[in-house]
Amino acid sequence: MTLPPTHCAPPLPAVVVLLATPLALACGPGEPAQSSALASTDRAGVESFGPTNLVRMDGQFDDWLGQPVVLSDPMDAPDSPVDLGRVQAASDGRYLYLSLETGREVNAQAMEGGISVLVDADADPGTGEALFDLAGVDLVLELSRGDVPRPGGRGTGIGVRTRGPDGRLQPTVHASNLDVLVTPTYASHRFELRIARGHEAPAGLPLLAGHRVRIALAYANGGRVLDRTDTATIELAPLDPDAGMARWSEPLDPGNGVTRVLVWNVSHTIFRDHPERFAPVIAALEPDVVLLDEVHRAVGEADLRDFFSREPLGNRGPWDVVAGASGGTQMTVVASRIALRPEARMAGVRHEDDSLATLAVHFRDGRAQREFALERERGIPTVGAWVDLDGLPVLFVPVDLKSAGYDGSWEDRLREVQAARVRERVAEVLGRAGGSASAVIAGDLNLVGSRRPLDIIGRGLDDGADLAPADAYRLTDGSLATWRDGRQPFTPGRLDFVLVPTGKLDVQRSFTFDAAELAPDLLSRLGVRAESTMIASDHLPIVVDLVRRSSES
Repeated sequence: MTLPPTHCAPPLPAVVVLLATPLALACGPGEPAQSSALASTDRAGVESFGPTNLVRMDGQFDDWLGQPVVLSDPMDAPDSPVDLGRVQAASDGRYLYLSLETGREVNAQAMEGGISVLVDADADPGTGEALFDLAGVDLVLELSRGDVPRPGGRGTGIGVRTRGPDGRLQPTVHASNLDVLVTPTYASHRFELRIARGHEAPAGLPLLAGHRVRIALAYANGGRVLDRTDTATIELAPLDPDAGMARWSEPLDPGNGVTRVLVWNVSHTIFRDHPERFAPVIAALEPDVVLLDEVHRAVGEADLRDFFSREPLGNRGPWDVVAGASGGTQMTVVASRIALRPEARMAGVRHEDDSLATLAVHFRDGRAQREFALERERGIPTVGAWVDLDGLPVLFVPVDLKSAGYDGSWEDRLREVQAARVRERVAEVLGRAGGSASAVIAGDLNLVGSRRPLDIIGRGLDDGADLAPADAYRLTDGSLATWRDGRQPFTPGRLDFVLVPTGKLDVQRSFTFDAAELAPDLLSRLGVRAESTMIASDHLPIVVDLVRRSSES
């Protein structure tokens, strides 16, 4: 956003909050202390395959229990889209973490107006620029950035402004370029922010390298400041210059008796034009079942057979492959080294009710009308095939829902309609198969609007319970981000999901794979390069190891 001049707000009073080192963080009233390292098991009690970061960037907030509240703004903006509330902070040698409340559900990367997180990175009011009457601002995090506007006054993505050598703030750049992460990607009333420390800003100044910072937040819309917080002074943990150099070195082999599933959005034309970039990565992860979405329609059955037979992917034996018939140019694929049975009812999933017509009544602009017409013609990018897991018939369903938009937009409403249609068809197939069957739904859900498509698509499909998302953490990054593209104004985010019937299947291990996070020896053993996933797709592959629950055997 374009920041208002400093006379828009009265001086901000200061609140001093000294954060101890990560091993001894202050607790709020009645809250238990919490160690800097998370336990080695996740909420389901299965083995965690990710790092023990101070805060895991997953948008779930359970690891904020016990972290201190550094700002507590009253509910004093009843007519504003945002009413700032509590702000919590934590730090380790690599990152400054913030948790902030917005009072109402908004999209952090597509809200009306924008929130400015103002940081006096050296706690010196004499350096930096004065904004919102806070002197000494060296760093501004912009949620959502107003220099990339959308119709209706909404911003786009997350931006960062940093202090230059002249003491003035530089033009806005993409926040992901400075290792900034904001989660969740969908609308929420609470968000996690992670800002890298020691990262070199464009002007050559290290960010958050000292021991103390001052922060304040302000929300502005239409050039008016509608809400703002006090100022907090925060003591940071000592900077660890080597913290960002850690690389994963442990084996990634699947355990005995598991069925390894790999899910990957292969970026449409890149997979068509450069399949050789994908085969080594898939082979290195040794999956039994592969679910691909966003495969270009020009990739035919012969091309898919050739792909899964190319070295080193084909060295583990023959693959069965089923490709979807709906979705236009964006096709989905199920491939398996275990015997595969195509499900005819999932071959081409189209809209057979009046849901698209209802959307067309509510969204009258030309682009939306054209998209609805195309959606009616091409159907939903999905397919389904059966694989037996230790005697349990499992229907594997890759999907690719509509991209773009925000909560309440036509794109988000279309995602809801697509999710409901896929869920309806899967429920019908499972009903015909009888009570012993189950389903895994996975792919790019594009949750950049609301969470509703996720809640809809797996509802009631696990013997009346909902399919559950498998939390596949990055190996060293400590986040659930499955998408990243430094050319875009959006920070990395969790767009891809694997929904599992936890009543019948256990997740033994899960992770999101980025070859850049691996140690050189492991890269060599796996036969991939550090840049292998980067040059293949803007999405990362997700790996989930499944076993049939003992109670179902």
